[in-house]
Amino acid sequence: MAEEKAASTKTAGGREHVRLYTRGTILGHKRGKSNQHPSTSLVKIEGVQTKEEVEFYLGKKLAYVYRVERCCARPVPEELAAQVLRCHSTSDALSQQNLIPGVSENIMYN
Repeated sequence: MAEEKAASTKTAGGREHVRLYTRGTILGHKRGKSNQHPSTSLVKIEGVQTKEEVEFYLGKKLAYVYRVERCCARPVPEELAAQVLRCHSTSDALSQQNLIPGVSENIMYN
């Protein structure tokens, strides 16, 4: 009658870890054939496949979090914040902020 314990993600306080953000990738800037708009970034949201799913993220904030080396302390996390404006294609979103293109790090949506 030995019961097997399943692997859980509980902390010492008995609470479970819940991720309150979604990852994404910055694809680049909004652009046409001859013009580029560096203040508007294209973002691919992980797990979003349709325009209806993008509507959930409209108006929500996104943050690009990165670490900055300081002279004597350990690296300090910094962030660039932006906001989701509208749907771009079937699964991409536009955000209004000068974000760094081509970064596949964590973009967090709150």
